[in-house]
Amino acid sequence: MKKIVSYIIFLMFVTTTRAQQIPLYSNYAFNTLGHNPAFAGNKNRIEGILTHRQHLNGFPGAPTTQLLTASLPIQKYYLGTGIKIVNDVIGITRNTSFSAAVNYYLGLGDGRLAAGLEIGGQQYAIDWEKLDLLDPDNAIPQSKQSTVVANGAFGLFYSMERWYLGYSIQNLFRSKLDFDKVESTTEARLYFHHYIQGGIAIGINDNFALEPHTLIKITKSAPMQVDLGLYAVYKKMIGAGLSFRTGDAMYVTAKYEWKEMITIGYNYGIRLNSLSEYSSNSHEFMLSYFYKLMEPASKQIKHPYWFIN
Repeated sequence: MKKIVSYIIFLMFVTTTRAQQIPLYSNYAFNTLGHNPAFAGNKNRIEGILTHRQHLNGFPGAPTTQLLTASLPIQKYYLGTGIKIVNDVIGITRNTSFSAAVNYYLGLGDGRLAAGLEIGGQQYAIDWEKLDLLDPDNAIPQSKQSTVVANGAFGLFYSMERWYLGYSIQNLFRSKLDFDKVESTTEARLYFHHYIQGGIAIGINDNFALEPHTLIKITKSAPMQVDLGLYAVYKKMIGAGLSFRTGDAMYVTAKYEWKEMITIGYNYGIRLNSLSEYSSNSHEFMLSYFYKLMEPASKQIKHPYWFIN
């Protein structure tokens, strides 16, 4: 099986392949900065969120991803700032990126609209030495190859008292991937990825609230993917939810928050597509730290639970 997986990964880089090029996360509703720069600083607090995802558990060469985001609002100038670090490993390939985001927000109607820009760089690397081939081929490089490209994103985020709506586009520069000593008759390039996100808070009573949410992902030559989820919160401290991702899996989420400062979250994915024969689950862990800032009285806006915990 290990040899088969390595061969499939190799073919991905020497033939024409188009699919989603950005890692998927299950806890997107709690870390929107991961895919939308307009969300940086939106919660009016200093925050840091670390996510670790083990996808297709038990499958050789399965993806593992780490995402670190941190953000800080600069209220005096109506700005939000943030950074994002991603490390994504699939088989013999590694994608590591660092980017910085800034956005400007203003009042619009009864809500707030933010427009954000993200700029950074990405290193794509292939460690050919990890390939386990039955018949060695001299055409395959014998060492690690890598390339570094610029990348960026743009996003919009509008929030009202009880609902929000966001849009972002990733891979803004559509950078070309050129690997040294890797010959190919086709062009490897990053493609636009579009994200549309929305959610609403429904108060049941003083202790309970329900939060339906969705995320739509669109990219070239890949099926549109839709996430639909429902999250329940008790006393803004304990939460649990269930979500479904088309063509992929069903996810169960649990989250606990301590004194509005530290949050621990876990997400379990149950595979529903054809890969369930080889791997039935995935795991995603999240650790967050928050330091709430006092908001100017003239700008106070009440947000659902996922904005101000």
